[in-house]
Amino acid sequence: MKSNQIKIGAILSYISFGIGVIASIIYTPIMIRLLGKSDYGLYNLASSIISYLGLLNLGFGAAYIKYFSLYKKDGDNKNLKCSDCNADITAAVDTFSTKRYGKSLCRDCQKKQ
Repeated sequence: MKSNQIKIGAILSYISFGIGVIASIIYTPIMIRLLGKSDYGLYNLASSIISYLGLLNLGFGAAYIKYFSLYKKDGDNKNLKCSDCNADITAAVDTFSTKRYGKSLCRDCQKKQ
């Protein structure tokens, strides 16, 4: 069953790629005729820059979802407090201050150290 799904997924991927190639072959002459060569070049350049900027995402959204769900699953929602002023702190601040100062400190108390 799983190998069938993989085969179907591969075939659909190739079909999608083929449709994209055919669409660009049809689309390019129409855009050149409508915009002109120089404006089409600018359009293509802008499209490329936007695509590269999309790569800067680096999967942060997926990583956020993964680690947030792991955090919720583990039930790691204990109340963390600063050992000096008893203020609430996050797990990240607790981990950092424990490694650097040897105790749980809020950011204000870290500045005083």
